[in-house]
Amino acid sequence: MSKAKGKAQPAVNKGAGKVAAAIAKVYETIGQGGNIVTQLCKSANAVYKGETIPKRDLKTIADTVARLRNWSPVSAGPRKSEVRKMLRVYDRLPEAIVAYGKKHDNFPWHAAMKLARCLNREP
Repeated sequence: MSKAKGKAQPAVNKGAGKVAAAIAKVYETIGQGGNIVTQLCKSANAVYKGETIPKRDLKTIADTVARLRNWSPVSAGPRKSEVRKMLRVYDRLPEAIVAYGKKHDNFPWHAAMKLARCLNREP
């Protein structure tokens, strides 16, 4: 038996479902602009309180959002990736949004994704 099989898997945080439901709502209103991303960050922060979200929780949240939004298998892959990218930086993304807003007049969804990707590259 390898070490990986012998270890018990940590349980998914009980609040992961709430985060997934909030993100599903974000996707419902995505056409209104990137400022909706702050709701995603607030929801994640309420549950994880600035701590890194475990990979298992990231997967569970993204899968739950896909199920709640009835995404097709083709579109689910990239969209779940977006969810995970933003959740990885939920604690830093609001500050980046404020900084971006000082230089630009609008804040589309794609700008939020670009900021999340840039923050994910930081050490």
